[in-house]
Amino acid sequence: MMRTIKLARMNKLLHLLFLLGAMSYILTSCSKDEDSPQAIPAENELPVEFQADNDWFEDAITEGDVLWYRVNWDTNYTTLFIEWAELGNQDTAQHYTANIQVTAYALDTNVVFFEAKPNGYGSQKKSIPLQNLAEQSVLLKVELDASAPHTGSYALRAGGIVEAANVRYSDLAIGNTWTEAEVATDSTVGFRVYTGNATQLQIIWAEIDSPEGGYTGEIMGSVFRADGTTVYQIVDNGKDFLKKNKSHSDNPKAILVNPTDNHIKVHIQPNTQAGTFAIKIIDVSI
Repeated sequence: MMRTIKLARMNKLLHLLFLLGAMSYILTSCSKDEDSPQAIPAENELPVEFQADNDWFEDAITEGDVLWYRVNWDTNYTTLFIEWAELGNQDTAQHYTANIQVTAYALDTNVVFFEAKPNGYGSQKKSIPLQNLAEQSVLLKVELDASAPHTGSYALRAGGIVEAANVRYSDLAIGNTWTEAEVATDSTVGFRVYTGNATQLQIIWAEIDSPEGGYTGEIMGSVFRADGTTVYQIVDNGKDFLKKNKSHSDNPKAILVNPTDNHIKVHIQPNTQAGTFAIKIIDVSI
């Protein structure tokens, strides 16, 4: 009888230890799950770095991948833009095959700027205000789009807006006369254009590879409303007129003027090469 009682007690003790072990495993697993939908890169996984210079950074993703990127910039941006090209959301000249979603974090991952966004191309690109950000870097996490996963290739790019207060503006009159200027490395040349009664304007520049010739800079241009931060859209395609590579006389880009402002602001920056350029603004109002 005593042996039976001892065995029963032993069985109860073993059963209790089993339950405690199972509960410990479950709690440990839950804790790990909470920390690891990969909210941060693994300790041995360094994010791939690229610059916020408005150039496309291409990569590919396979099933189960969680890919990390660190976007860096060294200019005085006040707003950062993150854009990605993928299957169904890309330019006609691009042929990417993946369908992805992107999340953006501060470097310490305590701040999420946007989470699991499935579309970030063109007018859907995401903006991040930088005024309260200590570092000049953000982290991006790329995964397959949960709603329609397709593996394959994609491209990311980032760019930013320079604080208008740090740009010196020269007045530029509307007309068919070229104004010549020069832009240095890591600098911005600003123009203030009073719009008058114009409703549609073409912004045209000549550079090293434009039909006019004679210039040494290879530049990019952005067009803003009077506040110097709100970007205009290009009439033909609805894309932001932000750090565009070409707006030559044989294929100029145009904007519809916001009637509440009496002027626009144009920023010219080096793209691949600093140097001389020329610019003119033409009224093409209908």
